[in-house]
Amino acid sequence: MDIVYIGLKRLSNQNEGHTQAWNALKSLAGAGEILRLSGGRPYFADLRGDFSLSHAGRLAAAAYSVKRSGATGAPLRTACDIERIHPTKDRTPLASRFFHPLEQRWLDGAANRAERQRRFYSLWTLKECFLKAAGSSVFAMKGAPSCVGEAGALKPRIGCGLL
Repeated sequence: MDIVYIGLKRLSNQNEGHTQAWNALKSLAGAGEILRLSGGRPYFADLRGDFSLSHAGRLAAAAYSVKRSGATGAPLRTACDIERIHPTKDRTPLASRFFHPLEQRWLDGAANRAERQRRFYSLWTLKECFLKAAGSSVFAMKGAPSCVGEAGALKPRIGCGLL
């Protein structure tokens, strides 16, 4: 049986996100040990399942799965990301630093500022999920596969189980 848990929690203040996320993780771990891959991604030492945590502003998100690979029996990686949209911040410098040229063109094709913001955060969360599942950091984002196809639209799947 596959067990998947996805949760979203509203926090009483924006400073408790990290603490709440780790408390949830420690609860799942029980007496088990939590280790880190070389890229910093945490995992259960006993490989009981896989998890991902994220927090932004006054929201925290968690994903937990015990689904296993048919080929190796290892837990399949899961990932989640949540971002707080900052409608007044210009994300162009971040996009030019971290996004693939196809993604840049897709952003540039937005009809207006609001659509550009929606596109930016859609790309950012997809790519961050991909990187989390791969065990990499946000600094590897520029080298990650593009989430936008040659036709100039978001790809329906990028390998991290989203969309």
